[in-house]
Amino acid sequence: MASCPGFPGCFSQGDTVEEFIENQKRAIQVCLESCLESFLKSFLKSCLKSPAEDELRECIGKCSLTSF
Repeated sequence: MASCPGFPGCFSQGDTVEEFIENQKRAIQVCLESCLESFLKSFLKSCLKSPAEDELRECIGKCSLTSF
């Protein structure tokens, strides 16, 4: 078993080195997806606190992700 120092709590294991590497890639991907989801939720919450409708539309428009 090994961890990824850049992602606390991100652990993986495998029966072979190759399996471990693939599992670790997936674990890192899940950690990144979770971080992105948390960021977007926080970002949208801050947008929803804005009383101005135009500002809200602009803020939501910034959240449109086309690709990574």
